Amino acid sequence: MLSEIESGIGLDIVVWLQDNRHWLLDGLALGLHYVARGQVLAFLLLLLTWRFDRRLAVQLLFGVLFGALVSTSLKYILQTPRPHIAFPGQVDALASQDGYGLPSGHVLTAIILAGLLGLWFRRRWVWIAGVVYSLIVAWSRMYLGVHYPQDVLASMLIGPLVVGAYLQLYQYIAERIPGF
Repeated sequence: MLSEIESGIGLDIVVWLQDNRHWLLDGLALGLHYVARGQVLAFLLLLLTWRFDRRLAVQLLFGVLFGALVSTSLKYILQTPRPHIAFPGQVDALASQDGYGLPSGHVLTAIILAGLLGLWFRRRWVWIAGVVYSLIVAWSRMYLGVHYPQDVLASMLIGPLVVGAYLQLYQYIAERIPGF
């Protein structure tokens, strides 16, 4: 069933996005691709630790690591190919991306960050900014040709579950390790 969706409407959407590319959108999508990588996120979290709030930085850092563990585990369990790998003659990826596609780690990370920041600050504008950022990251992954719509949709659906599970784990550890 999943392969039928991938070769059907999922592929059609990715190809349509590819056929309607624009250099400004290319720049936005590629920028998000590189900013959401682990090294850049680690640097941003280090800045947050230094300049803002160490507890928040630790929360975000471990949240992103937990999300990466979940995402990588699901990728190896599900083993669904990316569109540019499954259909190299039809999809031309703008970004270099290998490995399996489902779920999208970039989208899952965006949702984890949005959820944790929203819960931390408890401000409407933080939630709105997080949702907008997550949706733009989801669009960019399809636009770049490295994910199907179902990859990003799955990440959007499991994202809140991952945030909830992470917060339970974090609370469990924090109760047992003083100063964590």
